[in-house]
Amino acid sequence: MPNSLKTLRFACLSVPRYLLRNVPSAALNDGASLSRALDKYAETERFNELHRKARIREVHAVELFGFNFEKVEVPFGAIDEETGKVNQAELLYVDAVAKFLKAKNIFEFGTYMGRTTYHLVGATPETRVTTLDLPPEGGSKTWPNLGNVYKGTDREARITQILCDSHKFDPAPYAKQMDFIYVDGDHSYEGVKNDTLNAMEMLAPGGTMMWHDYGPSSDLGLTRFFVEFTRDKPVFRLKKSSLLVYRDGIDAMTFETWKMRANPKYSA
Repeated sequence: MPNSLKTLRFACLSVPRYLLRNVPSAALNDGASLSRALDKYAETERFNELHRKARIREVHAVELFGFNFEKVEVPFGAIDEETGKVNQAELLYVDAVAKFLKAKNIFEFGTYMGRTTYHLVGATPETRVTTLDLPPEGGSKTWPNLGNVYKGTDREARITQILCDSHKFDPAPYAKQMDFIYVDGDHSYEGVKNDTLNAMEMLAPGGTMMWHDYGPSSDLGLTRFFVEFTRDKPVFRLKKSSLLVYRDGIDAMTFETWKMRANPKYSA
């Protein structure tokens, strides 16, 4: 056995077995498979190291929004099966939160095919969604499919598409107007920082903001940003998801969930 492969196999002895669960036994003699397993382990450890420094409180959605949240109905179609990501079903949460809050004015960073956009408009019969994505000359790979899900539907009239690099976007015309903001655009440190600061200007008093893809498989710059952001504004993370939630006027560290209250029927 080559020395390099022996080294990889020795390194894998310290790797938790669950990270090797998708590596066939025969592949454990293959250097490429072992390297991928070690990369996955290192990726997770780098994320965990940063995550421990952030002020993020993990809760179930029902703890954050109350028992009535379980009664919210969201169409199965909100799941983006074409994304290829394992967290595709999390979009059900995003649309459910907007619907539970009866959000009337919604802003979305990152349109892509417009699937989430389409379902966000269904929060109430009066809801309007403003969604931002790169123009075709901005180099977006998604441009040919941009907004395809909502185009030509009865909901398109309540959707405003902004084609603009978010770094050049001016949030001033929307200041303190948005009940709900969903950030799922540029996941780099500079990208999520820019979108979040713009979103904070647009968020209405008592509004709610959500971010997607907070986890080991995303850009570590996104995780670094939340280490900084949560020093002053701690946020919630929905358990077993990559979704972060900020609710204006609520301190995530001191918030009392229904489990903590004397009345178990408490709902937000």
